[in-house]
Amino acid sequence: MRYRAFFSYARADDRIANWLHRQLDSYRTPRSLIGVEGELGPAPARLFPIFRDRTDLEAGGHVDSALMAALEASETLVVLCTPTSARSAWVNRECAAFIELGREKLIFPIIAAGEPDSGDAETECFPPVLRGRGLLAADLREIRKPSGQLVGDGREGARLKLIAGLLGLPLDRLVQRERRRQRQLVSLLSGAALTFLAVAVAAAGFWWLSDQRATTIEVQADRITIERDEANRQRDEASRQRDLAVAARDAEAAQRQRADENAEVAEERRRIAAKARAEALVALAGVLMSRTREEDTKGNFDLQLAIAASHLDPEDRTGAVTYLRERVRGAHSLRVTLPHDQPVRIAAFAPNGAYVAVGDESGGVAVYDARSGRPTGARVDLRGEIMALEPLAGSSGRTFVAASLEGDLAVLSSGSLTPIVRQTEHWENMVIFAAGSPSGEAIITSGADAARIWDTRTLNPLTPFLSSDGAQGQIALADFIDAETAVTAGPDNTIRTWRVYTGERVATWAVHESGIVAGALDPWDGVVTADRNNVIRHTNLRDGQSRVLATLQASVRSISVGYSGAVVVLEGGHGRFLPFGEDHDERPIVLGSGLRSANFLNNSGKDWIAASYSFNGNGNIAIQSAGDLIEAGDKRYLGIWLNIKNVGTGRGVFNQRVAYTNVGDALAAIDNPDTVRIFDFGDDFGGVSGSRRAAAVDALTVGELRASACALLPVRTRSAPLEALLEDALIKAIAATLPRRLCG
Repeated sequence: MRYRAFFSYARADDRIANWLHRQLDSYRTPRSLIGVEGELGPAPARLFPIFRDRTDLEAGGHVDSALMAALEASETLVVLCTPTSARSAWVNRECAAFIELGREKLIFPIIAAGEPDSGDAETECFPPVLRGRGLLAADLREIRKPSGQLVGDGREGARLKLIAGLLGLPLDRLVQRERRRQRQLVSLLSGAALTFLAVAVAAAGFWWLSDQRATTIEVQADRITIERDEANRQRDEASRQRDLAVAARDAEAAQRQRADENAEVAEERRRIAAKARAEALVALAGVLMSRTREEDTKGNFDLQLAIAASHLDPEDRTGAVTYLRERVRGAHSLRVTLPHDQPVRIAAFAPNGAYVAVGDESGGVAVYDARSGRPTGARVDLRGEIMALEPLAGSSGRTFVAASLEGDLAVLSSGSLTPIVRQTEHWENMVIFAAGSPSGEAIITSGADAARIWDTRTLNPLTPFLSSDGAQGQIALADFIDAETAVTAGPDNTIRTWRVYTGERVATWAVHESGIVAGALDPWDGVVTADRNNVIRHTNLRDGQSRVLATLQASVRSISVGYSGAVVVLEGGHGRFLPFGEDHDERPIVLGSGLRSANFLNNSGKDWIAASYSFNGNGNIAIQSAGDLIEAGDKRYLGIWLNIKNVGTGRGVFNQRVAYTNVGDALAAIDNPDTVRIFDFGDDFGGVSGSRRAAAVDALTVGELRASACALLPVRTRSAPLEALLEDALIKAIAATLPRRLCG
């Protein structure tokens, strides 16, 4: 069946759509124009039928195929344009399909509300695919601006303009024929009126009394009209008075809001002044001398001042107590602070979360009990900064592998076993990555040019160097698919798989058009990789099937993969979540700004993402859910379940400076250069945050609050005698009433 037009509109615009559909469906072409050759061929006698999906597809059937068939069978496309239809994905899809049929010039927009090509999401009335195409639209509106200019065609003018377009005839010709038809109708009515007048004159005697009565009714009608006009005037005046009252009420509310804001500012200034007074009292008493200020960051020095000020008389310590509560709330669920004495580079948890290994910038590696913070086993010192630190499988969570920048590889345990150390002979003696196999029997390392697999027990090589056929650049991925197979990806744009115990190449897949810069395995048998052109691909490592997940605008720094998708960290502090499944929403899923690193915590079958952020030198750690999306205009954000603030004061938090347990119950954050703090998440990452946490901190006494704040300080500052921090006898005398130690 052929249609003269396909009518596309949003369901929210049903009322105006019904009217327009009736006007088009019932229109009869003036007899003199029927068959006249126009732009669309001979003018038909009627525009019927007009296809409208709600009307013509109620009997059922497959909607997509039926709509496509209707579009192909329609000569033209009529689009009812409003801000609602501009946001309708369905209307946009119908317009795009009609354009793909090569019929862009046969699209007739008709505006009912909003503005075309305005660039404002609130007022734009054209669907995205029609914007900027220069399409002429009929305008149903008739708006008179203050300048007197009339905007729009009005309903009758827009109706005729649209009908002229659908007939393929010039508008002025159609208007002339319509006027002639109106004049003919008036002539017919005039003839009927004259006939009626003749009958009326013949029967005048019979109608005289009726005429008198009609005169009386007219007088009464005039009086009613005058009274109605007066009532309308009074109603308009009442409306004006009501508007004035609303404006006055709004002004009063705004004044009240300004007063509240001024009161809040005054209260904040009072609180700051009280805190400054307490800190000044402590400074005057000389509780901490300049040496302490130089040794610790500003955050720790401020905390020391507040702890000391909390020992003063109640009227002098209000600001200090308030500051302590803010710092303790921000600490969330601090479990323990590790007593490491060198600037820390990297940390890693054992799979069961019982132990945590710490590697520092001087090449030292030590293993600690993750609950008590006590060191376990011997410390190992390698050459160069620690670049990689991973737990080994099959070791009951007691054994770790470490690699240094100058090529040393070590296996160390939390027990009494002697560590094994070997120089790997990588190019320029540099190891940038190391990981253990699922069986714990092998280790794979990667340098700037190649990867290699080693025996865990002896650290003897199991394979020759696994290279990228001479391509220069860093190996982006070196890991184990299973106990028998390893995978690498590098600068030659290929993904390769290898036999673990022989180094025999199993398969090579050139899935990228440029060198690979980042990659990570998925929980099954696949890998997500990114190349220098910022193309992200997901590849099945069993059959080499590959598909593009996204093409991004910024360079990729790192990739982490979970059950539902991949998180990509980009240069410039931005990140994207790319779902594996079909996502019909074209808006990107983004992480917050200031992003430094992001890793999946595949906890209890859910996809939790631990992300670290940096703002003005201060670091935050957020636990976010890949299953909870927040709608925000043209973007979507991952929901936040837990937010630990002010971690990494003065340095921020960046990749490899946050470690997480596989069971998803704790994290270790490297704060100041030599401070590693372990935080508990709780059973459901939100269990230690929010109002319950704040209420618990607010309920602490000053003594309990002081003890909690002391736990946030480095060990050497926490245990220092108070007199060792004082400068002279006079200050010591002033501070005689304070306790001997800063923290009990």
